[in-house]
Amino acid sequence: MATGNRSGAPRGREEHGPGTVRKVPLTPVQSAYRLGREDTAPLGGVACHMYFEFDGTAVDPARLRDAVTRLQDRHPPLRTAFPGDDETATLLGVPTARLLVRDLTASDAEEQARAVAAVREQMSGQRLDVARGQVLDVRLTLLSGTDSRLHVDVDLLAADPPSIGTCRPC
Repeated sequence: MATGNRSGAPRGREEHGPGTVRKVPLTPVQSAYRLGREDTAPLGGVACHMYFEFDGTAVDPARLRDAVTRLQDRHPPLRTAFPGDDETATLLGVPTARLLVRDLTASDAEEQARAVAAVREQMSGQRLDVARGQVLDVRLTLLSGTDSRLHVDVDLLAADPPSIGTCRPC
């Protein structure tokens, strides 16, 4: 009895690897979100996205960078492109988000506060380039001592609020 498909991969497991892409249909909500992003839509030109900030201590940028890559690898919607040319999205075989690290440890508290506020202002109003697969933006700001601020922006084309709060062990 066969337990896999023609390629030998177990059923129910997504096949992905470097260079692997697959088209999937958009849900009605994704279609609406994508339409609302368009500048030509009435009241459009905005992205439905969620922006978070987390304070941390002794965050290792290299380990965080690896975790962001593993997160995208584990969750296909976080490596999906929404080109806008039809009612499909493209699952990409490789993660697209990169961790951006800004070291402000040598700056005074006032400069750190201004820099964090500037990142918040920019990220909370941005429209990620979802056509190219940019649905996640993760940045780490290193502050005084071992303190840090993690900035995360996720487009709701790729994740919905209830799903973001769901955590299952790897």
